Amino acid sequence: MGRKRNEKPRLHKASGRAFIELGSRRIYLEAAYGTKEAEQEYSRLYGQWLANDRKPPPSKDTEVSGVTCGELAIRYLDWAKGYHIPKEGEPAVEYDHCRRAIGFLTKHFRDVPAVKFTALSLDFLQEKLSEHRAKNKEGRYARPTIRKYINIIRDAFRRGVKYHGVPAEIHYVLLSHEHLKRGKTKAHEYRKPKSVPDAIVDKTLPFMTPVIADMVRVQRLTGCRPKEIRIIRLCDIDRETYDDIWIYTPSTYKTENISDDDSPIAIGRKAQAILLPYLIDNADTPEAYLFSPAVSVRLQNVDKRRKRTTLNKNGQVQPSHCNRKKKNPKKVPGDHYTKSSYYQGIARACKKAGVPRWFPYQLRKSMAVEARKQGGRDAAQAVMRHKHSKTTETFYAPVEFEKAVEIAREIG
Repeated sequence: MGRKRNEKPRLHKASGRAFIELGSRRIYLEAAYGTKEAEQEYSRLYGQWLANDRKPPPSKDTEVSGVTCGELAIRYLDWAKGYHIPKEGEPAVEYDHCRRAIGFLTKHFRDVPAVKFTALSLDFLQEKLSEHRAKNKEGRYARPTIRKYINIIRDAFRRGVKYHGVPAEIHYVLLSHEHLKRGKTKAHEYRKPKSVPDAIVDKTLPFMTPVIADMVRVQRLTGCRPKEIRIIRLCDIDRETYDDIWIYTPSTYKTENISDDDSPIAIGRKAQAILLPYLIDNADTPEAYLFSPAVSVRLQNVDKRRKRTTLNKNGQVQPSHCNRKKKNPKKVPGDHYTKSSYYQGIARACKKAGVPRWFPYQLRKSMAVEARKQGGRDAAQAVMRHKHSKTTETFYAPVEFEKAVEIAREIG
């Protein structure tokens, strides 16, 4: 346990001045210890500290100019942690982005007053982000990621204008900063996901666990996002509205923060046949996740016992080998698959099958391409549940080049 701070004025023997400790900062008062001026200054600083939600008041060199960049960063992260709330038992990815972006701000400008942070300072941070070695295949942050982090830093100063006394001119100056342009920077670009051929998916399925294989099949047939297939529940499926189609409304979806419209997913006959055994198993627990790692582990253990070759004289499995489950395991299977566990299950199967590695989002693009071939642009937009058709065309179902080939054969 750390030492308890004494918030009352104390004597600094070397100088004879009074000082106080508020939070993690020691503040020396101008007046001498024991004087009436020292008590008045203490009351003023202590009142500011309480009014600021027990946050350190501005230091002496920033009393006029406002908070430092380090103090602004702390307050912004406090807000971000409460705003980006984890959902469905998974960490908030947006808060991780805020933490990394603000980390660059505090690393280089911790003690700099916020009023002295300019567009050139933002250019400096953008350069440092471009040089930073990130944990991805390319080794560095991609250009869209750098753009996102710069916007987070600017948003911290925007909130500083609203809540923490930062002059509005600072925010307007930072708006003049220019982001990195495509093709004008050394930062690499994200590669657009390509659709994965059904032949490769079929080769991978036998090497997956039965639960993950069913998740892949349903996602391919519905075109839903990976998270939406991971959190599907019986209570979220409507089987009454249509006779031949089920309607799945996820409990949380990607655009819920910017749109009040639900994001229903149509489930056809083929996907229904895959989901039906899971619905029967969860009939008594409609709020439980259909695809559970615990069920997958149990099925794997049953399959291992079935394939066991060490039998006794009666041709049966030894009693001590029937169930080798630990009484108090350190790691317990979760109630639903996470992003990493779903991705890793597919990656391991790709390695065993000897096929190129593919990702769950490629299944969504495969569905978009097929929907566009059968029903055109509007059909692809409806299946992908995009508000704007440009999103569908840009990222999932671009214009078919085969049509240009046919016209070239006829005309050219």
